[in-house]
Amino acid sequence: MHILHRYTNRMSKLETAEWTNIWYGNTNIKRKILLLGDSITQGYHYVVQREFGNDICVGMHTTSKAVDNIYLIKEIEVMVNQYGNANFELVHVNNGIHGMHMTDSEYAQFFDMYVYQLTELLPSSKFVLALSTPITEPGSDFRYAELNEHIINRNKIVEEVGKKYNIYVEDLYSVADGIAEIRTGDGYHYKPEGCEKLGMVVVNTIKNML
Repeated sequence: MHILHRYTNRMSKLETAEWTNIWYGNTNIKRKILLLGDSITQGYHYVVQREFGNDICVGMHTTSKAVDNIYLIKEIEVMVNQYGNANFELVHVNNGIHGMHMTDSEYAQFFDMYVYQLTELLPSSKFVLALSTPITEPGSDFRYAELNEHIINRNKIVEEVGKKYNIYVEDLYSVADGIAEIRTGDGYHYKPEGCEKLGMVVVNTIKNML
């Protein structure tokens, strides 16, 4: 309860450009899953939707909001309430690259609270927690950026939270690690072939859990 009080009374540090994209998908499809994350999730969303076709509607909430931003869960709650929380069979969470203003210990507290709130909001859903992908120096070579140390630490936190809540943890970090040719060169994002590679891992994880 103490952490929840801190969460709801904290004003997150905003980025220079803040954004949110919401995709409800084909609402006529009865079976639904939800992808939560950032621009990495947005990059592979189309792969997941393509693979499930008309069998499963793949909703998406992607944003620059970090897990310490109280409006992150509020936005997701609006989306879930519009669908009905019992309608999502599975929720895939990939949120670790944004919010570098947080220390690792702060991230641990707020990510734990974020996952707790998601499980309360969607009590009937299965969950997957994805490890964040590497951050590299801009350019064509694969060289870890200094910030990647935080990604490594945050991924350890994700694994710990997964154990705490008995949630499957998916290793997207290893999928993209060391492969320069699938990256756009900006240090964060992926070319279509990279999105394809990440997306198919997500697809196989979801298929195995449904």
